[in-house]
Amino acid sequence: MRKLGKKAIFLVLSLIFTISANITFAESPDKISYKYALDLMISVNENLKTQDAKIKTAQDRYYNVCSIAVDAKYNVGRSDVEQIEYRNQELLYPVQSFNSLTYMKSSKEETIRNLKSDLTEKYFTLLILNKQFDLKLKTVNNTKKELETAALKLKSGKITSSAYESIKDNLDIENFNLEQLRRERQNSLLGLNALLGNKLDNEIVLTELDIPGVNYNIIFDSQQIDTFILNNQKTDMSVKRLKNELEEAKIGLKNINDNTNNKNYPGKEALEDTIANSSYKINNALSDVESNIRKDYNTLLNSSDDVSINSIKYDLAKKDADIAQKKYKLGTIDYTSMTEYISQRDNAEILLLKAKLNLYMQSLEFSKYLSK
Repeated sequence: MRKLGKKAIFLVLSLIFTISANITFAESPDKISYKYALDLMISVNENLKTQDAKIKTAQDRYYNVCSIAVDAKYNVGRSDVEQIEYRNQELLYPVQSFNSLTYMKSSKEETIRNLKSDLTEKYFTLLILNKQFDLKLKTVNNTKKELETAALKLKSGKITSSAYESIKDNLDIENFNLEQLRRERQNSLLGLNALLGNKLDNEIVLTELDIPGVNYNIIFDSQQIDTFILNNQKTDMSVKRLKNELEEAKIGLKNINDNTNNKNYPGKEALEDTIANSSYKINNALSDVESNIRKDYNTLLNSSDDVSINSIKYDLAKKDADIAQKKYKLGTIDYTSMTEYISQRDNAEILLLKAKLNLYMQSLEFSKYLSK
């Protein structure tokens, strides 16, 4: 055989490298960590971009309103209507504009929280489905091998045809379940890709191996819960909005009363109604804050209990599956009976993962009360 020259060898290696590289990049799915997925989602979300633009416009409007307020301070109207308008420009509109800007910023924060919650659920639901699919695929492959062995035993007369058919039926059922999981996983993948701005059929490899644990101690005494309630009642946007509406109504009504004797001045009655009803509405909003915190805390504790219960069930199911596998090797139970125990173990593991995800989701929900 003739020896290849160095140049020829280089060309061959280059060609092989090029082909390999192309295959790798064409077939390699995206590897995405949970944190990266969160950052990516925030950066591509069109709703957030729209809200940013609206906030920028509202900021510019607020600066303009404040500038007008400086000039309006020295203006005197030639009529009641004009005089009230000047006082509104000076005292009311800057407050309204600032409050509107605050609401927009708060709305954006709420959008981000909701998006993070949505992505968290989709990311780790896909992780659970991946795990569930892998477990089912392992069962299918093992059952295929068992069916091949059973076919040989059937020919040699070591097992009955009914025993063979039982394994075959079991394989059909497992294949059906596997296909269902495949479709469910695909739907989950579509949802995650949509949040990340990817092509909907883009394949993703999740780098996380398990559901995150809660990153704070969830056991709080009654005094701590009361403190959370008081702090959140001061910062809750629903409460703030009602208090701001009361402040705006008082300013607007004062501007009317100070600058006209017309008791039926347009808008005056509506402002008086707002002031009269404000105490009731604010108290209701404060009560809602307390109720939500107490309900969410109970839900958090229940979710933690669910993890503990499902963890115990999984441990028991694992032991039963181990015993069943040993019995099968000894010939005291058949393959179908053994796979039932394995299926129960796998289902228990999935239920545990779902309980962990629910706990993590509830911990994220409750954490918003802790930062106030």
